[in-house]
Order: sequence, then structure tokens, then C-alpha cells
Amino acid sequence: METSFKVRRAARIAAQIGIFIMLGSPAATTGPAAGAGERPARGEKDNPEAPKIPPEAKGELLDNSKLLALLKAKVPEEIILRKIEVSECDFDDSAEQIAKFQEAGATPRILGVLIDKALVKRKRVKTIVDIAENDFENVDGYDAALRRLAREGIATIPYLVKYLESESEKKRAGSVEAIGRIGDRSAAVRKHIVPMLYDASPAVRNRAAQALANQSDENTFEEVVALFARRGEKNDGVAQAFGYFGDKRAVPLLVEAVKDRLDPDVRMSSAWSLGRLGVRTKDVIDALISALVDDRSEKVRSAAAAALAELQADGAVRAFIKAYDRYPEGREEILRAMRRLKTHESIEFLIQCLNEEDGKLSRTAHESLVMLTGEKFENSQDVWLGWWSNAKKTPRYIRVGDESAPEAQPSPAPAPRSKSEGAENGRGKAAAKEGAASSARDEAEVSDPKGKAGASEGKAGPKPEYGRKAGEE
Repeated sequence: METSFKVRRAARIAAQIGIFIMLGSPAATTGPAAGAGERPARGEKDNPEAPKIPPEAKGELLDNSKLLALLKAKVPEEIILRKIEVSECDFDDSAEQIAKFQEAGATPRILGVLIDKALVKRKRVKTIVDIAENDFENVDGYDAALRRLAREGIATIPYLVKYLESESEKKRAGSVEAIGRIGDRSAAVRKHIVPMLYDASPAVRNRAAQALANQSDENTFEEVVALFARRGEKNDGVAQAFGYFGDKRAVPLLVEAVKDRLDPDVRMSSAWSLGRLGVRTKDVIDALISALVDDRSEKVRSAAAAALAELQADGAVRAFIKAYDRYPEGREEILRAMRRLKTHESIEFLIQCLNEEDGKLSRTAHESLVMLTGEKFENSQDVWLGWWSNAKKTPRYIRVGDESAPEAQPSPAPAPRSKSEGAENGRGKAAAKEGAASSARDEAEVSDPKGKAGASEGKAGPKPEYGRKAGEE
């Protein structure tokens, strides 16, 4: 049975390959019978004089513009119908488009076939969207669903828009992100995205901010500025949109928001956008330092820390240390952000924190030291102090931006709270050896003011609470 199916399929392919008469040629107009040895194409058994389409014309995408061109060129109806039959069709059968076809001379038969083809595609696209929406509920299928929708393009948008009102947060987030990736910059599409900036879900607001930036035109920035001026609204999504736009005209608005907006989500998103925009003026740095040291919200302080690290802000380390001492909450984020600040003071402070009683803080300090320095010593304060006593005098570190004297001794280590005090016999010697070896390597290196960590991490993204879950893109 399988062999029979293959034989029939091969026969159909052979019949299609046997068509040789070119589109629009005199022979196609008069419609001669198939030559010797040719097999009639499918549908030609009862009409051996049916117009033929050349092999190279088969399988091409036939859309409204190409069909209109055929109609305006006065190509005969039968040839147009045959071309529609053998082509992949992407027709828009809206009333406006049908009127254009009628003006170009489309016959009722052509219009009927066009509408049928458009209906078939709508059903297929709707099925693809429905499957993708179900996949949005599954973390593993999320990105694959986005890729499928992007391949289908603009045709999916009418169906995606309907899912923007879904009760499922994941479907709303996936739908608005898909619309943004497709990139239709029409005002009709943007009007569906803007309300999603105020969605109940932080994740949806974040996706909407990205989508709006992808769909923006020359007028969109001013429209977003007008939205941001509405202080009574939940405007953290709008604040994020400024960061995705990359338009530095938003900086004064964001500085003001970090200082004065009552909503901590707006202050957090504004701080994140300032870091992303990359402007290092005094007003920006002062506003972020003030937020890091004085803001009551942990998430605002964390966003300010990440932004200051992203900006490689001068004088930020002391603010980091002050915030670390002042607020027990958010210390891990501060230690994580300090891996971007290559100064003597930041390295010395991270070495101190290796002795933290909280194991998470100790591990985070160690991870930050490894990323900041490129060294891979064990999580031991004695080992790192032994290395640093020599490394800080080498060209790699002597020339970096510093907030203290280059020759200053490390700050006294805090008293051990959970780890044993001091080192075992022989540990100091091992530390000295490791420090000396590292020092020899460092002396051969060229100065690197920003450090390797800054180059490797890239732009910091929004925090997981208003972006993707940890581990997602």
C-alpha cells in the first residue's frame, strides 16, 4: 500500500514537471494539446488544452501585489487561475483589497478562488497561533512558539491580538512579545500594544515595553513621554520602554522619576533604564547613588546598584559599601553588582565579605572576585589576602580607577563569624606562593581600566520579577 502511494505521488510530480509552455506566450493563449510523451497535469484530464505554467513559476509566493500586476497586464483569466492553483498564495481578501482587484479587472471566478485561498490560509494561520499559545504555557516550548509565529509574519497579528485579553498571563506575555518580534510598525498594531504597558502582570508590562520599542516610529517617543506624564498610572512599563528605545532624551525624565515617583516599581524601572541608556552625567550618578543609599525599597536599591555598575560610575564603591552596611536586605545584589567595579576598594571589600556568616553572601562575594579579577582561588580570605598584597602593586591594578590610595593596606578583615579564625599551619605559605605567581602574571599584562568582567557580562536586563523567570532569555 505504501508503494502504491509512492507511485501515485511520483506520477503527480512527473505530471507537473512535464509542463513547458511559458506564462503569457502565444502558445499558452491558444492552448495546444500536450506534446508526445507528456502527461497532463492534475485537473487537465477533461481539458487537455488548459493553459500551462512553466516549471520555474511553480511554488512561488503569489500575493496581492503580484496578482494585481497580472490583472493590470491583461493576462488571460485561465492563465491567472492556473498560476493561483500551482503557487503558494498569501492573499488579503479584505473589502479594500477586493475593491482594488475589481478595479483591475478581476473576474468573479478569480475573486472566488482568491477568497477561497485566503480562507484556507486564515484557518492554517489560526491553527498555528492556537498551538503557539498553548506552547506559551510551557517554558520549554516558549521560544520555539515565538520562532514559528515570526516565520508566519504579519498574518498572525489579528489572531495574536485576540489573545492579549486572555486570562493566562503567559499567553498575554507571549502574544505581545510575538507581535513585537514580527515588527509591523503600523499605528493600528501599536494601539494594541500600548494598553499592555499597564497590564496587571509585571512580565506582560516588560514584554509590552520591548514590543513597543520594536514597533516604534518617529512619533512614538513623544507618545510615550505623554504617557509617562500621567502620574496616577502604573508607569513602570513605560519607564522600561525608555530603556529599550535607547533615546537619551528620556534621561531627565528618568532622573526625576528615580527621585520623586511614589511607586517603587516606577523608580526601579527608571533606574534600570538609566543604566541601559549609558549616560554618565553627574545628575544621573547622583540620583542613582541616592537611590542606592536612601531608597526604602530593596528592589529600587538593587536596580540602582546594577545601573551604577553598568555605568562604571566613579565614586560608586563607597555608596555600595554604605548601602551594604545599612540594609541587610539586598546585600547579595550589591555584591553581585560590585563585580563590575574594578577598583582597589571594591576588591578589598569583596575579600572582607568572604568571611560573612551568611553562606550565600560569602559565595556571592567569591563569585564576584573570580569574575572581577580572573583569578580562581578557593573561597578563603587568607588566600585572597595573600594574593592581593602583591597583585595590587602590579600594572594590572596600580592603574585602575581607585577610590583610595593605591598603596593602602587592605581594610582589616571582619572577625570571623562562622568560619574558623585564622588559617591552618602552612596556609599562609601557600597563599604567599599563589600571590607571587599571580603577581608575576599580572606584571606582564596591559592595564585594563574596566576589567574583564565588564566585557563579559554585557548589558544588564530587567530584574526577573518584571522580566522572564530566572534562566530564561
